[in-house]
Amino acid sequence: MATLTLDQFIERNYPPIEYYMYPIISNECLGMIFALPGKGKTLFAMELAWRCSQGIDFMHWKYNGLMSPPPPLYVEGEMSATQLQERISTMIERDRDKKIYDLNNFEIAVLREQPNENFTKLIHEDGRKKVELSAEALFKRTGVKPIIYIDNIRMLMGMFDEKDSVPWIPFVGWLAQMRARGYTVNFLHHSTNEGSKASGSGLKEANLNLNVQLSLPADEELLDLDEDYFTQIKFKAHKWREVHIGWQKPFVMSVDKRSMEWKKHPLLIKTQRKIKEELDAGKEAKDIIDPNKDGFSKANVYKVMKMLKKEEANEK
Repeated sequence: MATLTLDQFIERNYPPIEYYMYPIISNECLGMIFALPGKGKTLFAMELAWRCSQGIDFMHWKYNGLMSPPPPLYVEGEMSATQLQERISTMIERDRDKKIYDLNNFEIAVLREQPNENFTKLIHEDGRKKVELSAEALFKRTGVKPIIYIDNIRMLMGMFDEKDSVPWIPFVGWLAQMRARGYTVNFLHHSTNEGSKASGSGLKEANLNLNVQLSLPADEELLDLDEDYFTQIKFKAHKWREVHIGWQKPFVMSVDKRSMEWKKHPLLIKTQRKIKEELDAGKEAKDIIDPNKDGFSKANVYKVMKMLKKEEANEK
């Protein structure tokens, strides 16, 4: 075991933590995105990977223009290649008017392209090694350590009892090794049936930097958008190892199914959204306050104003 004295340790010239898109994506970061089936895991992760690969802002997360965009290595073990191709094509076409960095700065592995239409499972050392070798090859080609996405862990790990911590140990240890080598790894996972936490043993979360839950907003949190045309996703960070004051407040994302345009919205209940609409229309507090109208008391109007002002300051 290699050891250092504190004097030696503090003199070491380790690479700094660099944020590609503050604070959602950095180098040397381990993250998990979990949700019930069909609640937007792949939709969100693929969008994040694409935007980062091209140096394009994503909602309120702004790309660090001083850094070369990192190439994603996206390992997709569940979705149809045709459906994925259609979704990615829509994203690319949507961003044609932006400065696209390089379509080759993104590599994807899908089931259809694998021998026998199957991945070597990550529960085995050989499966993990194949991901590692692909990441190293991408690094050699681009000169930038790729961000690895594993979508999703239940399909790509293989058959095992996910409630038992023992089968997770090699995978969790591998994640730590990859981070120590300068890679960022995000894996997608299903939640328990009731949806508040990720399925299986908590060991998988032991060394995460970021743990994100995606879900359908509660009835009182839903935006007034037609569900035939818009997808709504609630974003909640359960863990953010680094201190990011003001960034861990849950919010709602809306996605236009036709254009794939994303928007970020503050997490408000219905009456609070009505107050925001009045403020957005240019009205002042004195014109909105109505003691006879449910939810429009002086205290509530000023509470909403304070919430919105704080959120705006944090994003700046």
